[in-house]
Amino acid sequence: EPEPEEPPVPPDPSAERMIHQRARFYRRAKSVFLTKQAVMLLFITVLIVLFAVMDIVRFSSFYDGSFINQPLYAIEEYRYTPLNVTVFGAVMLSLLGKLLALVFIGEIVLLISSFTKNAGFSITLCFAAGGAMIIISEHINPLFSPLSLLNAESWMKDFNCVNIFGYPVLSFIVQFVITAALIALLTAICYFRAGYIRKEKGAVQ
Repeated sequence: EPEPEEPPVPPDPSAERMIHQRARFYRRAKSVFLTKQAVMLLFITVLIVLFAVMDIVRFSSFYDGSFINQPLYAIEEYRYTPLNVTVFGAVMLSLLGKLLALVFIGEIVLLISSFTKNAGFSITLCFAAGGAMIIISEHINPLFSPLSLLNAESWMKDFNCVNIFGYPVLSFIVQFVITAALIALLTAICYFRAGYIRKEKGAVQ
């Protein structure tokens, strides 16, 4: 005679509840992370628009209404520029550099703020970190200083290259890539930090 089948073991309700809670915590962590990132990017977008207006006004002092299509090297102070672009292209590159630098700073601020709930202490730490970055940027190679991207003239006026596997690459391109990599790293840390905070809150609850 066949042996009677054992009745199925009912799922452990506490385990299911724990799985649902963990999934809910990570959804909240992702939501908080995306909200902070969106607010930071919105603020930076406003700054970039202001920078764009300032750059256009500054360059327009050299030309009439057609200045946008003039080559950058036609401007006396940029006659040795390594960039074979128009004034409009130079403005776009300048804004890209500022965007990378500001996003880098924004990610630093978000990371610092994740370690404390005290707004005053968080602001103090952010100012301290900003001062430290300024001091450090003055003593290291500009390639590894995202803050130097805020000053486009430093990499637009002079011809500077980096030798990569025997090929000369303009320094500002390498700097863009390094800064983008640092931003990606900081963003990943902020994301996992947000998940860790939510996990801690869930454990306390």
